[in-house]
Amino acid sequence: MRLTHRNRRRRALAHEAEGRIPEAIAEWVALNRLAPDPWIDEHLIDLRCDELLTRPRAPGAESWPPTYPDPFPSVVGAPPEITAGELTVDRLGGGLRHHGCLLVRGLLASDTAQTLRDTIDQAFAGRDAFAQGATREETTPWYAPSRPWDRGTPDKARRSRKFSHASNSSLHLCDSPRGCFEAIDALASTGVAEVVSGYLGERVVLSSPKTMLRRVSPEATPSWHQDGSFMGVRSRVVNVWVALSDCGTGHDAPGIAILPHRLDESLHGEVSDGNIILSPAELDAARGGIEPVRPTFAAGDALLFDELLAHANGGGQPGLTKHRYALEAWMFAPSHMPDDYLPMAL
Repeated sequence: MRLTHRNRRRRALAHEAEGRIPEAIAEWVALNRLAPDPWIDEHLIDLRCDELLTRPRAPGAESWPPTYPDPFPSVVGAPPEITAGELTVDRLGGGLRHHGCLLVRGLLASDTAQTLRDTIDQAFAGRDAFAQGATREETTPWYAPSRPWDRGTPDKARRSRKFSHASNSSLHLCDSPRGCFEAIDALASTGVAEVVSGYLGERVVLSSPKTMLRRVSPEATPSWHQDGSFMGVRSRVVNVWVALSDCGTGHDAPGIAILPHRLDESLHGEVSDGNIILSPAELDAARGGIEPVRPTFAAGDALLFDELLAHANGGGQPGLTKHRYALEAWMFAPSHMPDDYLPMAL
């Protein structure tokens, strides 16, 4: 029997009342695919931050880091590449543990990337309007500050938003209800969360402060860093960085520069004062004869890496004329996630 819109809504609310949050989310997602609704967009963020979904369900893998054979023994000085259909736990684990990253071609379809680019433009415009005094009702569903984040870690939410807005190159996914719906729905269609979960040994969650929509100017100055220097090297995490526009070498939009080499420690130590930038000497000492590269990305290609990959966002090259659009989805094992990173279920 085909469910009507009203019946689906009743089922979703009944699931919530009985504590079946995953089932409720599935119903709301199905409804929103048929007829996007700003209320559902925001309500899904509330449900995805429910502690029943985001708390650790198991202690996590006892042995860490895991050991994998190298699936790409002939690859040196470049990120190993596979197609989306070739992505497995063994290839992800082998790529990360031996090369520091894995490039996945065609993770998202080009039309999905286009939809997300349009949403990013709407979200950035909504944030600017909100900063100028527009109400939440006027800027949603494109921009509406996450209420769960404000309730959970209000100081961190305020500081993080201030920094992101000042940079004018990033916006927190959880602060764009429509962007959050579209991005999570797109990732769900790829199976990438299941592969990352298999590698990390737990069902992954997203981090509210770390998961971003990005629109990077061609004038942006790149700065080398490792995210483990501030999130902690004891985190268990994989970043699914998805190019939403053609970028990198051979294109006129800035990509991402990487050192395609496995590093097993934070070169800068763990910092709390915001000084995360790697010096030329620190980067040079870690190269091991490997040169930094700027891969070529088509819209929908993804780079998967953990908290120890040395990389730099931005341009720093002559001739760049276009913005680069990207989705940055940091997927954590809940048992090894920083306390103030507010998890959000996929």
